[in-house]
Amino acid sequence: MTLQPDPNASICTDWYLTTWDANSGIIVREIFLYNSCEIIGNGSAGTSTTVKDSINVLAKQFCDGLSEQQMQTINNTLNEYNTYNCATKYLSSYFKTSSTQFKFCIENVSGNAQYHPGQNNISFSTNYAASRVDILEHEIYHAYQDKLYPGGTLQYSRINGVAQAGFANIEFEQAVITDIMHGSTTAFDTYGTLEQREEYTKWINELTILHTSFPRFNATGTPAEVAAYNIFITKYNSFLSEFNSMPNNPYHSNTLNLVPQAIINLFNNIPLNCQ
Repeated sequence: MTLQPDPNASICTDWYLTTWDANSGIIVREIFLYNSCEIIGNGSAGTSTTVKDSINVLAKQFCDGLSEQQMQTINNTLNEYNTYNCATKYLSSYFKTSSTQFKFCIENVSGNAQYHPGQNNISFSTNYAASRVDILEHEIYHAYQDKLYPGGTLQYSRINGVAQAGFANIEFEQAVITDIMHGSTTAFDTYGTLEQREEYTKWINELTILHTSFPRFNATGTPAEVAAYNIFITKYNSFLSEFNSMPNNPYHSNTLNLVPQAIINLFNNIPLNCQ
């Protein structure tokens, strides 16, 4: 009797970046990059292989209990993220260079998704949320903030349901990054007034020269660059105050005098007129 392969069977491989000591042959560092799975089937035209996972720039793991379809959905979203826009291209490279490994889950969390500071975990609330590249973009901006701020952003998060001081700073900065990238007004869409959205749009247009160029920030450059930086910080803090004061704003907290590190670092590292 000839045994036939199960048409639904899958073979999975974990891929690592391994560094060896050239003299001793001992492994000195091993970093998990990604896993790949294949479904092996036997059709009338012969054996066929369906690749379930392509190489993603962002190293990842999955929470236990996800189905193959859920993992494939996240893989597809990650692949789309890698080339979604200039910021996501840069951040894919940034996290690859820093050997950051993300863990992805689909579980019961509030909102569409949550990034868990200090853990490099991203939880989607539904399969649909896991398929949305804009939702992933939002959460990886938070991961970038977590990397840049001394001590991470857990100290500025919501702990046991209580927004810590600086929570509004972090949420507003993420919204500004999104609005610069997409020409949107997410910071004031839900709880702001029409007048606030109009003034905020005017500011975003000024920063991006009507969406033809990304800003640059230099606090120690030429007198003109320093003046431009100070104007940016003044306007930024003014809109942060308005954001934090909006009625029913769920991101309200005591604010801190935090320099928006993620905005400054991100836009100083992507091409001025990248599309």
